[in-house]
Amino acid sequence: MIKAIDAHAHYLPSGFVELIRKDDKYLAELVEKDENTKLIQFKGGYAHPYNQLFIDPKARLQYMDEHNIECHVLSVSPRLFYYGAPAEIAAEIAYTCNNEIHSVVNRHRGRFVGMATVPLQDIEMAVKELKRVKDELGFSAVEIGSEVNDKKLSDPYFLPFFEEAAKNDMFILIHPQAVGKIKYMEEYYLGTILGHPFYTTIAIANLILSGIFDKLPKLKIGLSHGGGYLPYQLGRLEHGFRVRKETKADIQRSPMSYIKDHVYFDTITHSKEALGFLIKTVGADNVFMGTDYPFDMCEMEPVNMIQELGLSKEEEEKILFGNACELFKIG
Repeated sequence: MIKAIDAHAHYLPSGFVELIRKDDKYLAELVEKDENTKLIQFKGGYAHPYNQLFIDPKARLQYMDEHNIECHVLSVSPRLFYYGAPAEIAAEIAYTCNNEIHSVVNRHRGRFVGMATVPLQDIEMAVKELKRVKDELGFSAVEIGSEVNDKKLSDPYFLPFFEEAAKNDMFILIHPQAVGKIKYMEEYYLGTILGHPFYTTIAIANLILSGIFDKLPKLKIGLSHGGGYLPYQLGRLEHGFRVRKETKADIQRSPMSYIKDHVYFDTITHSKEALGFLIKTVGADNVFMGTDYPFDMCEMEPVNMIQELGLSKEEEEKILFGNACELFKIG
C-alpha cells in the first residue's frame, strides 16, 4: 500500500445517535426517508447522512484499502459542533463523540487517529475538554468551526482556547460550518460550495491580522478545502498590508510570513490545477492530504491527484503523509 494519510475525514459516532434517539433535547432525530435512505434531521433544518460509510469502521477500512490510504484522522461533521445549543448539551455531545473516536482508534491502531471537538460557546468548558482529550485520550488535534454564534475566532473571548492549544502543541483544524442562509447563496447548494470556502477565508484572515501568531508563536492552524479563497487572493492581502495602515495595525510582519510559519492547508480543491497552484504558493511543507470523506463533496482520488502533479519525491511524501505525521503526532 502507498503510504498516505487522510487528515480530513469525518466519522459519525454511534453514541451521538443513541443520544438523539433517547431525548429530543438534542434537537435532532434519525429519519428513514425510505427503506434504503436514513438521515439525521436537525431542528435547524440541516441534515446529516446516516449510512455505513459514516458509522462502520470496517466499511471505512475497505474504502481506505481500495484507495491506497493507510490512515484516517477521524473528526465529526460540523453539524455536531452544536455551537447554537446550550453549552451543557454541546459539552455532553463533545465528550461522547471524543470518547467514541478514541475507542475506534484503540481498536484499529495504525489505521485511525482522533481529532477532538469542544463546546466553544463556553470557553471554560472548551478549555476543560481540550485538556481532557489531551491528557486522558492522547489527542493531538482539535477541529473547530469558522465562527461561533456570530463571534469571529479572533475575538479575545477565544484566546484562552488558543493559548491552551499552543501550550500543548495541539493542531487546530478550522472547518467551516452552516451559519444559516447566506444572501445570494440560498439556492443551488452554494452555501456549501462557495460559502464554506468564504467563511474559512474570513476566519483565517482575521486571525492572522489580529496578531494571534505574535502572541502565540507555537500555534499551528489548518484550513479545510484548500484554504478557501486565501491562497488565490494572497497577493491582494499582501498588497493591502503594504498600502493600508488598517491591515498592519496589529501585526509585525507580512501575512505571508505568518502563513509560512503557522498555517497549513488540506488538498481538497477538486482541481489538479488549483492544487498545484496552492502547493507552489505556500510550499509543500504547508500542505497535507484530505478528502472530506464520506460526504458527496469529498475528493475521491486524492492520492492519484497528488501523484499526477509532477512533484519531487520529497514534496509528494510530505503531502501524502509526512506533514500529517508531524501535525497529528502519528508514528
